[in-house]
Amino acid sequence: MKKILQLIAFVLITVQSIGQNIVPSKNNDYCPQTNITFTVTIPQIKSGTTPNVVSWTGSPNVVPNSISGITSNGTNTTFNFVGSFRDDNVTQVFKVNFETNTNPYGTAEFIYKKIKSLKTPSALSNINTTFKVLVHRFA
Repeated sequence: MKKILQLIAFVLITVQSIGQNIVPSKNNDYCPQTNITFTVTIPQIKSGTTPNVVSWTGSPNVVPNSISGITSNGTNTTFNFVGSFRDDNVTQVFKVNFETNTNPYGTAEFIYKKIKSLKTPSALSNINTTFKVLVHRFA
C-alpha cells in the first residue's frame, strides 16, 4: 500500500511539472530592482480562470505586477508579467498558482539563485567591494 501511494505521489508531481517553464532563464545572473518581463508556460488552465503570481521567499522578494498576454494552445498556457528582485543575495522564488480541469491546486515554482547585490556582497554577486565602499561613501 505504501509503495502504491508513493507511486501515485510521484506521478502527480511528474504530471504537474510537465509544461512548466519561465523565460528569462533561472540560471542567469540578475540585477536587483530592475523590471524584467517574464514569460511563463504552465499546463493548460481551466477555462475562465487566471493564474496568480506571488513572491514566495520572504518579503518582499520578487514583486510581480499584473499578468498579461494569456494564450493557450490546448496543452499549455503562456502568459507574461513584469517583476523585479530585491537587493539581497538570497534565493528568490516566483510561485504561480493555477487551476486545470483535473487539478484545482496547480502550482509552479521558479527559483532564482543568482541575484547580484550592492547591499549584501557574496561570492554569487561578483561585485567589487571597493566599489561598494565608494558608493556608500558618496551616498
